[in-house]
Amino acid sequence: MNYTLFVTSQCKYSAYSADDYRRIMSEIKDNKIPADVMILDMDWHWNVGNGQSGDKGGWTGWSWNTNLIPNPKGLLRDIHDNNFKIALNLHPADGINKNESPVYFAAMNSELNGKYLNDKKDNISWSIDYTDFTKSFFKNIIRNHESEGVDFWWIDWQQHLTSNDTYGLSETFWCNHIFFNDMVRKRTDRRPVIFHRWGGLGSHRYQIGFSGDALINFQTLGFQPYFTATASNVGYGYWGHDLGGHAFTDESIVNDPELVLRWIQFGVFTPIFRTHATNDARIERRIWKFDNFPTMLEAVRLRYSLFPYLYTMARKAYDTGISVCRPLYYEYPESEEAYVYENEYFFGDDILVVPITEAAVDGISAKEIWFPEGKWWSVSTNELIEGPCKKVMNFTHEQIPYFFRQGAIIPYNPPTVMNVTERPDNLILNIVAGSDGESSLYEDSGNNSDYATMYSTTALKQIADGNRGKYIISARRGNYKGGVSVRSYTLRIFDTAAPVSVKVNGNTAVSYVYDKDKRCTTVEVPAIKCSTGVKVEVIYSFE
Repeated sequence: MNYTLFVTSQCKYSAYSADDYRRIMSEIKDNKIPADVMILDMDWHWNVGNGQSGDKGGWTGWSWNTNLIPNPKGLLRDIHDNNFKIALNLHPADGINKNESPVYFAAMNSELNGKYLNDKKDNISWSIDYTDFTKSFFKNIIRNHESEGVDFWWIDWQQHLTSNDTYGLSETFWCNHIFFNDMVRKRTDRRPVIFHRWGGLGSHRYQIGFSGDALINFQTLGFQPYFTATASNVGYGYWGHDLGGHAFTDESIVNDPELVLRWIQFGVFTPIFRTHATNDARIERRIWKFDNFPTMLEAVRLRYSLFPYLYTMARKAYDTGISVCRPLYYEYPESEEAYVYENEYFFGDDILVVPITEAAVDGISAKEIWFPEGKWWSVSTNELIEGPCKKVMNFTHEQIPYFFRQGAIIPYNPPTVMNVTERPDNLILNIVAGSDGESSLYEDSGNNSDYATMYSTTALKQIADGNRGKYIISARRGNYKGGVSVRSYTLRIFDTAAPVSVKVNGNTAVSYVYDKDKRCTTVEVPAIKCSTGVKVEVIYSFE
């Protein structure tokens, strides 16, 4: 399984100009929205469908639409300067057209001596089955755009199910294979990743993927949790979705704030977090334009808080082949409910997620939830629930049904993190008291290919002994480039009584607070070298 970076992106199919992209970046910054990737959909190239291309282009295109983007290098530089990675959308199936891309056409046609021309000799047919075409294509087109600043590619569409030239060969699978392995060979300064359509079994080799043109309605949203979790059964763990929905269905709900919110809240607990929609002026995907934007923003920030946990689980998926999102029957195969409650799933080892996928009634969503054996801390409602049981719970628009396993230690970023490439010198550890538990924190350099050997792990442990809790952060093991050497920690310990005594490495001069309503003890651990360990001991009052 490819071990890859996660993207949190802004994307919509629309004829955006360079000024539009700059305006969007400015509004993202002004609204303090964490984000990492800017995807330029198909109108970056000539496309007669957008009204800005004259008679040039179509679904397939390779040359910048200079009517919309007169200075491509300047725009890509500005996007990078705003800490975004860049992907361009490709629909390769119609080849290289002389009218749309005369320079690329001439260079490839000369190298290929007229081979692969269509009958009109105005188009080089898409012939990625053949080595000479592939070498010329990547040399003349892909390398050129990558030198302009493209970080990775969105491989969006193939015309045929199987190749007309190679019997039984899936065009989509083969295209993904070629693009991914080209990145492995030619872009050794970064971790190989492409964003692509499903090409059939075996496509987990070339993750990440998206689930196609999802409809804008609650019914489609309701299918996504089952789809995402069960994809792990064939090793395909890195599904992303067009959060908010892609295709127009009903004008009365096309920009329903509640529907968009519930899509985004579901997306928080998926491997790939990306909003998107088709080219329709009625569809809005700039979340800051919605009345409930503050609630949407809280969901985005939760996603960024979760990143250390998510990244740790991604490494575990790489090592074990078990995806980040997986069905409940992976852990509870003997329980019938693990098969019946299809919209519930595990997000990593210690978080149970039950997305809201139906419209609320009078602002409240009632959800019947099956809790497996064990005890589960409800983060939204601040209560401990003992399984196995079925329980109907009520949630407001602001609340997301997700639950920490008792004994878990779940690392979070601080709320100030706006980009996953940041290296915060403080981490939050969410701990559910009352049971022994072990976890870890995985870290590496991020976007490079040395993760097989250059990484670090920090063991995390909880020992529960009556009214006494011990929380151990071990010395970091291993090394990687760019990591912080000193770090402070904020321990949020849930389901506790009020503390009587708190010690950090035997020192009682420690800052801590207790929230009675949330039953949460928060302990501030001062900055300490990551090469040394930390031991926190808390004695709680008897209730």
